[in-house]
Amino acid sequence: MRVAHLFRTIVLVSLVMSLGVAAQVVSADYVSPPWWSSWSNCDIAPLEAGDGDTFFEQLPRLKLVEGDIEVTGIFFAGDRPLPVGGEFPDGSFAKVFWQFSERVEDFSISGVLLDASDTALQMLADPHPANSSSSVSAEWSSILEIPEAGCWEIRLSAIDQSGEAFETRFVFVAVE
Repeated sequence: MRVAHLFRTIVLVSLVMSLGVAAQVVSADYVSPPWWSSWSNCDIAPLEAGDGDTFFEQLPRLKLVEGDIEVTGIFFAGDRPLPVGGEFPDGSFAKVFWQFSERVEDFSISGVLLDASDTALQMLADPHPANSSSSVSAEWSSILEIPEAGCWEIRLSAIDQSGEAFETRFVFVAVE
């Protein structure tokens, strides 16, 4: 009888503890792992959940910091995997709005397919300044055009206001 009571107590305590851990994961500031991450071996960069009232403020985002510069990528496609060619089956595009903590120039987006033997760097987008005709801006817009499915290391590079080179990387997956 005491063994059965002890067993029930252990089961109950472990159940309560597992529910507490699950609640902590759900309440995190990151978008839960997307449905497609379960079949991808790609160590995907976590997207933060947007927090705000407008559509734009609610979009998932990726924050990257390198040195004194912070860049935030706001993914208009939500937390879906990136489509090969930049266009989803529903006709929408893999648009990303990039916000830098300071004005930069010569912003480029390139990548390397991680699960291939040929690791040649490929241009993935032709970003344009979002609010200016100048080539120096803190806000840029792009459509990521991934050439083939797989796990990609995406590299962002630019020149900051002091003339220093800036580069940061993140990993994401593209599907056909």
